Amino acid sequence: MKTIALSICSLFLVFTSLSSFSSYSTFAGFDDLSEAILHTYSASKSENGKVVAKHAEIARIHASATRNDNDRRVNHDLLNEGIRYLNLAAQEGKNGNTDAAKQAINNALLFLIESVNMPVVFRRINDDG
Repeated sequence: MKTIALSICSLFLVFTSLSSFSSYSTFAGFDDLSEAILHTYSASKSENGKVVAKHAEIARIHASATRNDNDRRVNHDLLNEGIRYLNLAAQEGKNGNTDAAKQAINNALLFLIESVNMPVVFRRINDDG
């Protein structure tokens, strides 16, 4: 779970730094994918299947909007898998199957994060004294 949280934090840093140097319209796709990831993450924290479904549906709308963004470097195969899991999470959540919905939403979160083709590189800083 720490890895997911670090990935989300790093994505926010990338998104905010890029958008601060560019116009909003140029990086509008960043906002849709950011929203999709945020709603997916919120759904993963919920213990209520209906809430998971609601967030999954909103995330799906934003993730689907990212499909049409040709200026953005996104791995569309991974994005589509994420959307597939969002659909499954919404369906399972509506049917009251919270455990299956949460499993699907966690898979969706991983695929959405991985779909970003802008790797954030962390390097270890050695303190040699």
